[in-house]
Amino acid sequence: MITTSTARPARPIGQAATPDSPDRLPARADESLAQAGVGVAALWVDNEKTTAEFVAKHGLTFPLGHSADARAVAEKTGAFVNDDPLYLQSTGFVLDPQGKVIVSVYSSGAIGRLVPEDVIGLARYLREHAAPSS
Repeated sequence: MITTSTARPARPIGQAATPDSPDRLPARADESLAQAGVGVAALWVDNEKTTAEFVAKHGLTFPLGHSADARAVAEKTGAFVNDDPLYLQSTGFVLDPQGKVIVSVYSSGAIGRLVPEDVIGLARYLREHAAPSS
C-alpha cells in the first residue's frame, strides 16, 4: 500500500472552501484512492472545530489531524509558510509501504498539488514494476 500524506494550506478562519478549492477532493476521489490501495491522511493548521466542520461538510473519510503548528511542520518538512494570515502552503508526500517518502510535492501558491489521478497512476506503475517477491 502507498500512503499519501498532505499538509494542506489552511484557510483563514471563516473563509469558506469552494467546490474548486485545491484542498477539496473531487467526488469519490477517496473511494478511487482506496480501491487503488492508497491510504490518505491530512494535517491542517485549522482548529478542531473548523476541521470537523469541513470534514462533515465534504464527507471526508480519511484521517485528518488539526491544530498543527505551521512553523514546526514547515521546519520538519520544508513546507512553505504564508505569514499573514499564517498557514501552510500545500505539501504532499507519497510514502511506500515501509513509510519511506518516494514523492514529495511542495507548493508555494495556488498550483502544484498532488492530485488523486496522479497518485493512483503512480501506485499502478509501482505495482507493475515491482521486483518479484521471493
